[in-house]
Amino acid sequence: VVQEINDSSAAYRAGLRFNDAIVRVDSTSISSLPDYFTAVMFLNPGDAVTLTVSRLETNGLYREFLIPVIVEDISLYPDSPKKTPKK
Repeated sequence: VVQEINDSSAAYRAGLRFNDAIVRVDSTSISSLPDYFTAVMFLNPGDAVTLTVSRLETNGLYREFLIPVIVEDISLYPDSPKKTPKK
């Protein structure tokens, strides 16, 4: 479940929102945070992926939809977590 999203990120611009549940990255099913990290760990800036998202609508029902996203370098955002360089 998305707990934080930068409103200038590619994912936000593509339609991902706070509290959305990412249930698939391309063809990989996501049921936990480790599943998500495993699915995205080898993606590079410029890669295209499709997120399948489940969102609670105002009518109380969940709707599942696809969000195509081009991966960005998250280090471009000042408050993003930084990767530790490999030695």
